[in-house]
Amino acid sequence: MMLLATLNDTAVADVDAQAARAAAVGVYWLELRSAWRLSIVELTDARLKTVVGVLSHHGVRAACVDVPRWSTGNTPSQGWGLQREMFDRAVAAAAATGAPFVRLMADGAEPDGAAQDAVDRWLEFFRRCAEHAARAGVAVLVEPCAGWCAGTPERWRAMAPALHAAGARALYDPRRFASGGESAAEAMADAVIPLAAYIRLDGASVGQWGRAGGLLERIVREVRRRDCFVCVEWSGTAAPGGGESSADSFAKYTEAVRCVRGIVEIPAEHAAPAAEQSPQEAER
Repeated sequence: MMLLATLNDTAVADVDAQAARAAAVGVYWLELRSAWRLSIVELTDARLKTVVGVLSHHGVRAACVDVPRWSTGNTPSQGWGLQREMFDRAVAAAAATGAPFVRLMADGAEPDGAAQDAVDRWLEFFRRCAEHAARAGVAVLVEPCAGWCAGTPERWRAMAPALHAAGARALYDPRRFASGGESAAEAMADAVIPLAAYIRLDGASVGQWGRAGGLLERIVREVRRRDCFVCVEWSGTAAPGGGESSADSFAKYTEAVRCVRGIVEIPAEHAAPAAEQSPQEAER
């Protein structure tokens, strides 16, 4: 089953508005990255309960909780510790909100970390994170990014067996590889597809990647045999205060959702969320 999700915290900071605008375009899964201008991992237990209530009110469910990337100003040893702390908080947030996934960027803390020791350090870090998440009933989405330890098709394929053995799935966002042109994004997609459970684009890039016969259509065709989220991010140059921007208006967002819905063949009369299963639930 292809499930349509959305991420819109750069356009609206208030989580009630995020859920309301998702439901307004017929999307009933929301990626949680921030709320009220705070990272999800910074929210108190009381605030997380508020998030759960807001989502329930709008008939929306959490698809994924994002783990923030650490500051590049930290030393590697500080970075690993901070990343693990944020990861553990994200797992707790996912458990509280019912999200099946937490997203972890495969950056390894070391730009262009092609050296095997850098890769090994990241894989060991990931293995421990995945074990902790599994105990909470949550799986990890690993997101590769150009310029980091899993940022090429070759590096990803080398790491994929260890990720798969730890129960990982992949999040693929072609924008992470757009600097290398369409061929680079397509080559990375070929490498990531076997583990892919989550595809993300923003409204502006749907026109590029979502055209007939384009990359999104090809990815969807490849992953249709298993459950996968396709997330439309509403982003752009959000106005101060979290208002709509002229560059990425609600109308353009709505059109992007319509386009993606057509590709994944999800009808406009989207099934009630209670009748849907997340990829994690389907595997249990």
